[in-house]
Amino acid sequence: MKKILLLSLSVVLASCGGGGGSSSSCSTLKVSGGESCDDGVASVAYLEIDTSAGSVTCTGTYISQTAILTARHCLPGRVSAVTASSKGYVRSGYQVLLHPSLDLAIVKISEPIGAAPVPVFLFDPPPAIGDEVTAYGYGIDETGSSASDRVLNGEAPLKATSLSFAGTLPGLGYVTASNGSGNICKGDSGGPVLAKNASGRYGIIGVTSYSPHLSETVRCVPIEEGFEAVEVSIQNAIATEFILGNVPDASAQ
Repeated sequence: MKKILLLSLSVVLASCGGGGGSSSSCSTLKVSGGESCDDGVASVAYLEIDTSAGSVTCTGTYISQTAILTARHCLPGRVSAVTASSKGYVRSGYQVLLHPSLDLAIVKISEPIGAAPVPVFLFDPPPAIGDEVTAYGYGIDETGSSASDRVLNGEAPLKATSLSFAGTLPGLGYVTASNGSGNICKGDSGGPVLAKNASGRYGIIGVTSYSPHLSETVRCVPIEEGFEAVEVSIQNAIATEFILGNVPDASAQ
């Protein structure tokens, strides 16, 4: 049954057509709560990953037309297949690159997409405490529904939410906090967190890694103000070397 649901999600995403979004937070490019991305976003992909440790679903972002940035923990064990589905596109991964120490990974795609990738803000300073950032993901929403559940209910599988930048962590991590309108949940791992730079453009500053609030018994619903999540920063020399060394055509700023 799970495979049928995932296939349905891939078909729905592929049938939406290519292109970008509108001027809402969904196009600064529903994460739990937040805003439903009804028009879809071609550059944010739903990842179905088959590994020796089992099947995993995560979120990833095209940082070039043939490379997706995601979280390393989404790719446990030996990876046998990766399918990336987004608005207008279903692509297969042919190479997986894992960072040796950070929770970052790159999936190389067999056929380019025809949509613009998301810029990576490798050289910009981090946001200030309290600044608004935007997270995207195909994870569980505020009702406990998965992306596949939302498709079956006639809803958009991708969601976005605004979060507050709450600081940095040792080990090159960022912390964000919910303002009560949305938060990070299971399945959002690997998704992008975007911020606006001095030029008014949006780009990726980090990748969703985990939340200290999540466990087998503690869930991210209902939404609580102050609910924290941890993102891997890409605004450092170690991440920059990994990204540009493997994706030289990434839109880096």
